[in-house]
Amino acid sequence: QTREVDETQECFGYLNEVESRIQDTLQDPFQADNIRSTSQVPCGKEKCFFVSSTGRKQGYLIARTSRTSDGNEKFTRLVEGWDLATRLKQEYGIKHFLVSSPEIVPVSDHLAGLLNQNLWFETQDLPVEKVGNKKNKVRFPPNSQAYVQKVQVAPIPNLLLACAHSNRPHFERHIHQFLLNVHPTKFMTTFSKNLNATRELLQKEPCLMKDFQVLMDQEGEIYHLDFD
Repeated sequence: QTREVDETQECFGYLNEVESRIQDTLQDPFQADNIRSTSQVPCGKEKCFFVSSTGRKQGYLIARTSRTSDGNEKFTRLVEGWDLATRLKQEYGIKHFLVSSPEIVPVSDHLAGLLNQNLWFETQDLPVEKVGNKKNKVRFPPNSQAYVQKVQVAPIPNLLLACAHSNRPHFERHIHQFLLNVHPTKFMTTFSKNLNATRELLQKEPCLMKDFQVLMDQEGEIYHLDFD
């Protein structure tokens, strides 16, 4: 009977999450006019970050659908990442930048023009996509789909902290400049507290060790990234 009660509570919790997710999407669906593409748009391996056109401290992570793997699988990972971030914030009080669950958006000719306008890749060339009989340097081809997720804008300045060896040179290059304008005592008090909490979190949630990375700001706060 106890097991049945637990399963019922778990199911009710899931239904509440589904209701909230649908409500968020219907109340504020993504539109092309939501993004400002006149400034440089930073891109990673799969996602690009677009600042919101409203001027608020929000933006959108936008990823193209996969051509080589099941697109539904990628979207499922994004949804599971949102659910994980929400749970970790509730249970451990972590900070992250996700605002709402992801949604699937059709890429019209107009939206493709906006999305591909000012893409910037720090470590790789702009991918070449074949559109019709032509090859164009675009990430978001028209008549395709994109995955869109609303996020908060990260505080500036910030610094990426990751366990992967490939990310450590970036940290070493920027750490001294980053620390020039911090209050030493206040920063270390907050940072040490957050770092200890992060160590405890990783012990309890070992799944976070996969591609673990966080952003730190000049107040010593830590923001978790990449839950998918």
